[in-house]
Amino acid sequence: MSLSNMQLKKKLLLLIIGFIVFSSLVRALPQDDSVSTNSTDNLLRLSLYDASYNDFDDDGRMDDVECFLDIMISDDLNRKNFICDISIYLPNGDSYEYSILVSMKYDSITLRIVFMNHAYVSGDYRIKVEINLFTSGFYYDETEIVFDPPSEEIPDDEPFITYSTV
Repeated sequence: MSLSNMQLKKKLLLLIIGFIVFSSLVRALPQDDSVSTNSTDNLLRLSLYDASYNDFDDDGRMDDVECFLDIMISDDLNRKNFICDISIYLPNGDSYEYSILVSMKYDSITLRIVFMNHAYVSGDYRIKVEINLFTSGFYYDETEIVFDPPSEEIPDDEPFITYSTV
């Protein structure tokens, strides 16, 4: 039984369409088994510490929050580029979220993060940092710290963030 040239073309076309549909479905499925997202991989480690308050912007109010973030990435890349998502959650339910682009040449870096005009409510404050790193795989880590800065006055200025390397 031989197939005509037209029948071969139809079968080949159906085979190609089937392959494209199958490839699309495979890409749409979760790929959890092939990509590492566990922070215990030790490739990416975060440490948030020494949260305190003070008058860092010299406006006469002790309403600024300072903390330090250690970022350690142990891989063979010369330069690591990633987004660092930083959030501060206030006791009254307000929250402020910031994203900064970090480009590292070395395996570790310490950032000094200052939240200006954020400490205006008494109670527990929570600072959270998340990083998604795309290198030879996908790596994720997060860290957070909770502290209670005293506050007497509501700041006049809008809250903002500053950061620098240490």
